[in-house]
Amino acid sequence: MAHVWAVRLAARSRRRRGIASTYRVPAQKPRVPSALGWPVIVDCAPRLIGEPTMSSGDLGGLNAVSETLLIPLAARAMQPRAFPELHLDDPVAAGWADRLGADLGRFESDHATMRASCVRTLWFDDQCAAFIQRHPRAVGVSIGCGLNATFVRLGRRVDTSTVEWVDLDLPDVLSVRCELEGQQPQQRLLAIEDETAAWVDRVPWTVGQPIILMAEASLVYVPLPIVQRTLARIADRFTAGGGPVAFVMDYCSPWMLRNAKRNASLKQTAGKATWAWSFRRSTDIEQLDSRYRFRSQIDIMRSCGRLPAVMSAAHRAMTRGRLAYAVARYDVCA
Repeated sequence: MAHVWAVRLAARSRRRRGIASTYRVPAQKPRVPSALGWPVIVDCAPRLIGEPTMSSGDLGGLNAVSETLLIPLAARAMQPRAFPELHLDDPVAAGWADRLGADLGRFESDHATMRASCVRTLWFDDQCAAFIQRHPRAVGVSIGCGLNATFVRLGRRVDTSTVEWVDLDLPDVLSVRCELEGQQPQQRLLAIEDETAAWVDRVPWTVGQPIILMAEASLVYVPLPIVQRTLARIADRFTAGGGPVAFVMDYCSPWMLRNAKRNASLKQTAGKATWAWSFRRSTDIEQLDSRYRFRSQIDIMRSCGRLPAVMSAAHRAMTRGRLAYAVARYDVCA
């Protein structure tokens, strides 16, 4: 069975330089390391129509954090009937959900989280589509891709024929994903087994080539020191040559972090996964790496129903305009 990071979340968050965080203890080292070192490129053979549906037992190797990928999958699968006005246009989510055979219905009653996930995905897609339109030969990287068919959706909005796309996640997640889809010619899967962010050096990229990296609902579960290390390696490599580098991620406030254990969807995961760190404001990323420059953001909670919108407004009023849960876009500079 593929190696999976173990998760141990502390009972309390600590604050350092205005950023709250909790820490996770890594699991044992990979049992079967690659001869070339991790991460490795995973070759997914195309799946044939009419193959047997995967059983829920195929998901048994997912840990608590990996299992959170089922939450946005459930949201995208139910979007056409629950939130048709969002026009997310994900052609594969419902089919993947059916083939997995997992109990995604356990998440559907959490209306606010389901809608938040769809709104968040739309904003990520918008940012990436706009970047590709400006830079048709760009590289796109989805950090912690889960079962998110971002590249498929983008292909329905913009011309992606000259784009190189990389989906990155843990081996156990990619093994599930390989059961569901075949790779397109310019699409690759990268598996990561360690905490050194060595995957950055494996991304197919030439000096000066435009690149956009996205971390949707992924880095928020990773301990802050590893996030900082990842940000540094991204900036070290991809700013060489002066080409445009964009980075998009979601973040939560300290208030959201303290209340994450109450999230109805997270409580439905096997290990009751929760977030690992928070930002008070989007510019806090500069405390981790000053090469990241804030450009824009969206308040997710304002679009998730009446109660979340009221809570968002109250949070902004009490914190002088800070957002409770947001997605932010940054430019990465040398």
